[in-house]
Amino acid sequence: MSKIVWDPEMTDNEFVGISKSYFDLNKGIWNLHEGICLLLKMDPETKEKTIGSDLNDKSDPTNRYYKYALQAMATSTGATGAHKHESSLLQLEKDETQTGGKKYFVDARVFVIWATKEWPNSSAHLAAAEIEYRKKKALSGKSPNNGDDNWKLFTQPERLEIARDTHTLMMSETSSNYATLSIHKQADLLEKRLNSKFGKAYKKETLRKMIPDWT
Repeated sequence: MSKIVWDPEMTDNEFVGISKSYFDLNKGIWNLHEGICLLLKMDPETKEKTIGSDLNDKSDPTNRYYKYALQAMATSTGATGAHKHESSLLQLEKDETQTGGKKYFVDARVFVIWATKEWPNSSAHLAAAEIEYRKKKALSGKSPNNGDDNWKLFTQPERLEIARDTHTLMMSETSSNYATLSIHKQADLLEKRLNSKFGKAYKKETLRKMIPDWT
């Protein structure tokens, strides 16, 4: 089996595999250099020229994305509520010792939501990697941010898989007696667990019909 290398023509699955370190559960912040490189299927570590470090270079196609990101961050200043999380790219930090895209830091989850909305036809690889991230997050016992948004990112088959995997995890948890409870009670607890992680997920009435097929 050949080793996967960074390539703009790589498949979504190949991108998911090669970008795992950037979608690690403990890496919640990217700088713009990293985010734009990932959007363009470039290796952030080996790219010689920092994105945005020379805006006068008209031959550099990455400058267009960088300028768009800067504009989005400027527009996001003072944004609140849903707009803050869904439609904008909010700057978290700024490191004046760095240049170009390495100067600005953003929430990785927010960047993915923003990028996939701005470039829906060329960001399926980001969405695929984010789905795998959220699956790992669901099974880790940690709740991701923007729960109401998380559930919308998954397809129906993926939602079923997450619900089933969460049920299986809860069945194995020795700290509770979940495995000994009735289906009705399991559905109640599973609904609470899913909602705590994803916002509006499956209702317990629906889960009661699913659980018998998983046991």
